[in-house]
Amino acid sequence: MQRILTLIVLFTTILISSLSGQEVKSKTHRRHVEKGDHLLNLGVSFLPNPSDFALDLFTGGTGSGNPSPAINLHYEYSLTNNLSLGGLFGYYRVDAQQDLSLDAVADLLDDPECAIRCLTPFVGDCNCEAPTIKEKVNVYTIAGKLVYHQQLAIIPELDFYTSITAGYSFNRRKTIIERLGDVALDELTTSGVNVPTFIYYISVGGRYFLNENWAIFGEGGFSNVHLVQAGVTYRF
Repeated sequence: MQRILTLIVLFTTILISSLSGQEVKSKTHRRHVEKGDHLLNLGVSFLPNPSDFALDLFTGGTGSGNPSPAINLHYEYSLTNNLSLGGLFGYYRVDAQQDLSLDAVADLLDDPECAIRCLTPFVGDCNCEAPTIKEKVNVYTIAGKLVYHQQLAIIPELDFYTSITAGYSFNRRKTIIERLGDVALDELTTSGVNVPTFIYYISVGGRYFLNENWAIFGEGGFSNVHLVQAGVTYRF
């Protein structure tokens, strides 16, 4: 009888230990992305690629665009334990300014005589202050995203991933043209900031799950817009 009780106690202990181990393993594994998961991500992109933002005027001159950090909302659905597909909506703003030299706009002025005076020591009553063009551009992006996930054995809570994002940006512009004396530079209204229309982003990153639903993530890579992104994830 004593042996039977000992065997029952031993079996019960092994069973409880086994179930407890499975529960812990399940909770740890659930911190990794699985097939059927829905991930809603809110991120901020920064460190813009400066080579893709410039004020482009057919009249010449110097200038540059200053893009703000981007706010991105993207959704992912896990097709398998390693592959997810989703979409992204983003917004950022570009502030640009360009100072034109007088010789670049002389032939566009309605008063060429005054322009000639500005180019010589005999200014007279002409206002020869160089014109400035300022432009504010609100940029909206819609893109698709493909993500490959990989769990690291040494940090099971970390979702290591690589992603490819590609899409289209459209913008709304507001151009402010300062006057040269009483002459409006209406001919320069076709100027604008070079804002990438087709956008791409190839990145590597990590998502650390704080619990079953919430995680923080960071990623960086190669892009023609912003290079680094960080944010939070909600899984449902």
